[in-house]
Amino acid sequence: MAGEENHAIGIDLGMTYSCVAVWLHKHDCVEVIVNDQGNRTTPSIVAFTANERLVSEPAFNQVIRNHTNSIFGTGDKPMIVVTHERQEKQFSAEEISSMVLSKMRDIAEAYLGSTVKNAVITVPAYFNNSQRGGTLDVSLLAIGDGVFEVKAIAGDTHLGGVDFDNRMVSYCVKEFNRKHKLDISGNSKALWMLKIECEKAKKRLSFATTTDFEIDSLHQGIDFHITVTHAKFEQLISDFFDKCMELVHKCLMDAKMNIGRVQDVAVAGGPSRILKVQQVLQNVFNGEKLCKGINPDEAVAYGAAVQAAVLSSVNLFGELENFTLLDVTPLWLGVEVGDEGYVSVIIPRNTRTPVKIKKDGFTTMYDNQRRGRVSMYEGDSTVSLDNNFWVSLSWMKFLQLLRVFLKSEFALLLMPTASKVFMQRTSPSVGRKGLQSIMTEEVVRGLRM
Repeated sequence: MAGEENHAIGIDLGMTYSCVAVWLHKHDCVEVIVNDQGNRTTPSIVAFTANERLVSEPAFNQVIRNHTNSIFGTGDKPMIVVTHERQEKQFSAEEISSMVLSKMRDIAEAYLGSTVKNAVITVPAYFNNSQRGGTLDVSLLAIGDGVFEVKAIAGDTHLGGVDFDNRMVSYCVKEFNRKHKLDISGNSKALWMLKIECEKAKKRLSFATTTDFEIDSLHQGIDFHITVTHAKFEQLISDFFDKCMELVHKCLMDAKMNIGRVQDVAVAGGPSRILKVQQVLQNVFNGEKLCKGINPDEAVAYGAAVQAAVLSSVNLFGELENFTLLDVTPLWLGVEVGDEGYVSVIIPRNTRTPVKIKKDGFTTMYDNQRRGRVSMYEGDSTVSLDNNFWVSLSWMKFLQLLRVFLKSEFALLLMPTASKVFMQRTSPSVGRKGLQSIMTEEVVRGLRM
């Protein structure tokens, strides 16, 4: 592949494993790229030692002896503290993720033989602007003539493969306590050992009726052996199946779509291999056969590679010639109004993007107001504190306005491919040139991220 340039890649940044793919225009298809170990997925793990920083397989291979300085899934942690080069250092979850992303880019560049400057990086559809972690997503699409139109989405930000693993880990902790009267929940090394083995056991139970594993000297020199049946595993995660189906019905309801009108059901992600997950999905959709044409571990990266090719190419041809994706907003966006902390919704949930909406009716709070702040939130509650703070802007230099009714027709343009919102005041009733210039400049600059 050496010498080919201007490729845009697709990266599935996962909590436990990541995957990178590229659309090859020459062959008119997606290629999932193998890493330097010959694997098509890469562990999303970063480790710090006295001398170096390790990412992916090298980090995974030393995790047991260096568990306190190994990060495998950042979750919702605001800051991560490790010892690196004999010094205590702090990293944000975003910094750890960027290290994994750099590794995925290196994998792609080694395969393509050229520098990669553009990528589509996937995040769960139902995530807000700042979330990270395992999740379950349900999306309903209408497909026709190359147009993929998202009708509605639903999701749970704490329902993914990691949660399944944690259930089995908790079960093993209880079993060790029952057998030996010892609590290992505070032994981070033991928990790491269990986590690794439980993740492997979960995969084996996707095709086997029973599995077992043994860990030497798990705690205080005591070996641990356990056998887990497929039935027991399903029992441990049974409530997850109910939540999954609730989200499916919610998505259909939001789209005002009858189950009988759904023609194809595609699944992605490692947990989709669990037989019970497949069974409950087929039951909901009246026995509809699930689409399994793409490896579920690679499906998300596959889609990201397609979108990357579409966004980066000027002249599309072949399979992508008429490809168009019409997306929607996962949560509503609104502005905080008044002193009580309520939110006025500007962009409703499941609104197609990009979207331009005019919203009028906001006023200044009191006479002769010279200072103010506009705070935007995303979520599903009318109370600002119950939502996710998104961005804010402030303004000064208001002229002597006597409770001016701004008639502020704010136009919001939300693009699905960028974390930016442009907010511009159009057609103000106060036609003073200076005020209009100040407002437009402050608003646009304040909302860029």
